[in-house]
Amino acid sequence: MSVLGLSAGVILVVIALLVVPALRGKGGDTSLREIGTLIDRAISSYRRALVPLLLVSLLCLPLGGAGSLGYFVSITALLGVNSLGFNDGIDTLGLALVISALGTLGIGTTLLACATARMLDVRAAGGPGSLGDALPRGQWRAVLGLTAVLIPVTLVANVLGILGALLGLFWVLAPAVLIVEGRGPFESLRRGAKLARRNYGALLGTLVSLYLIGWLAAGTPLFGGIALLNAARLLPEPLVDPLLLASWMLSTVFVAPLLAVGAYVLYRHARERELDATPPPFFPPE
Repeated sequence: MSVLGLSAGVILVVIALLVVPALRGKGGDTSLREIGTLIDRAISSYRRALVPLLLVSLLCLPLGGAGSLGYFVSITALLGVNSLGFNDGIDTLGLALVISALGTLGIGTTLLACATARMLDVRAAGGPGSLGDALPRGQWRAVLGLTAVLIPVTLVANVLGILGALLGLFWVLAPAVLIVEGRGPFESLRRGAKLARRNYGALLGTLVSLYLIGWLAAGTPLFGGIALLNAARLLPEPLVDPLLLASWMLSTVFVAPLLAVGAYVLYRHARERELDATPPPFFPPE
């Protein structure tokens, strides 16, 4: 699973290296130094709010915080349950389908993005940004509406694979727009797509880099440890698949909020550039 995810990330990095230079001077003047600054800001914000972010990520994981990896989870879950002999009386195929559906619909991903934007926005205003601040007070209807609107869009994107991931960047800023600017679901999608189009190079380079950094930091020790123990024949065969599933879930808990933080940081960056590009008001001479 992690190998497939990292392989997809490597492909996206290659695409980013080709696309980012091509976008210089076209809708954002993106530079590699700028992307490096955004990555640094995202990691710094992630570290400062690590505990509440991980708790929210853990809560959203059963709702599909994995996104497009839902298919791989369903297969691993099916193998793990069968290998442990716990399949008596359990509809393992139904369990796999439920996990897969939730993952590919991205319900947890959208809720996590909204909660992350809410916490970081409170912190930016001088508040604590604790777990309680993740609740979208007064915005529940808008958050649930955006989640519902993104279900068919996310489903199609996950079916398209790498192409879907590239297209998905056009609505990755919508949760932050909804939380910070208080817009409705459809207006947030339009506004987020507009900002994404103007900063696509920064979005692509930053989020792909954060994806690889997160999975290398969280996944390498877990999956590498399992591989070494398995190679040394220190792990019973029935435990391999369940441990892989547990490692994938734990890694996702760490990586998913990092991407959500990256989207929020990119939204703030896009707004700053938008304000900088706004011409000063014209005052006619008296």
